[in-house]
Amino acid sequence: MPDTTTAKIAALNDHARQTFRECRVIITQGVQALADVDAILRQVHLFDAFTPNVESRWCALPHC
Repeated sequence: MPDTTTAKIAALNDHARQTFRECRVIITQGVQALADVDAILRQVHLFDAFTPNVESRWCALPHC
């Protein structure tokens, strides 16, 4: 079970990822160059398949 700090960070990350509020969203030139940035952002917004291994990776989305 995650400690309180880890759980708090996870909750803040979820809020930022799901709302894009109270955070800074940075889109790299590489992502911007892709055909459907809106679809990628929707995937980020909806992603919830976190595991201890996935959270440590730089990207777990199909576009990566």
